[in-house]
Amino acid sequence: MPRGPHIPDIVTAGGVTLALRCPEHRLTRRLIDKVGSPLAAPSANRSEAVSATTAHHVLAGLGNRVELILDGGSCGRGIESTVVDCTVDPPRILRPGPVVAAELQAALGGPVGAGGAATGGAAPARSPGTRPRHYAPQTPLEVAADADGRVTALLATGGRVGWMTTRGDDPRVRALAASRDLVIVPMPNQPQEFARVLYATLHALDQRGLDRIVVDQPSEGEEWQAVRDRLTRAAAAGDAPA
Repeated sequence: MPRGPHIPDIVTAGGVTLALRCPEHRLTRRLIDKVGSPLAAPSANRSEAVSATTAHHVLAGLGNRVELILDGGSCGRGIESTVVDCTVDPPRILRPGPVVAAELQAALGGPVGAGGAATGGAAPARSPGTRPRHYAPQTPLEVAADADGRVTALLATGGRVGWMTTRGDDPRVRALAASRDLVIVPMPNQPQEFARVLYATLHALDQRGLDRIVVDQPSEGEEWQAVRDRLTRAAAAGDAPA
């Protein structure tokens, strides 16, 4: 929504709009009640790095850069919220998240567009989390349609590989499991559950000293859109986050 003149630039990253959300976590709501005013809520991780979903992730990523970490347990959704631009008609999704377009359309009683958060140049981003490279682990990551073929090729070069796969029972996956240079992480085949453990899995694999992380290409369809978005940005070319 349009920002008011009393909202400082630091809250909106210099943009002309302000996003509002009402958190469902009881601890967060209690904190807001205690403070007695709205809170700005930037991400608890370094720019472009994998998002934190536990207090331990925040401590590992930010350390003494923050004075206090309020531990509310693991994030229930796993990925960031859906961001909707309500300054246009029809409203449009700037960042896909747990709430999908069909749910928004049912709530708003009309169409909802998508794909309106492309960024470039010096203009402020319309939404957080829309840089071409974002949510990226230290370990190079790629999304592969033929993941078992790609894993086989990487192992043949002597690399150590982490494989996030929803096909844990596939004979081709089991055939590769004996390799000492391969870490297989079975992933849920439901989009909501996949999203819930995505970042925690990336954090864990980053600690394994791997040369590459390979992820099965997610299914098409609206319900997988947010997962595809996060993986596409995590796999984008760029320097590993500092």
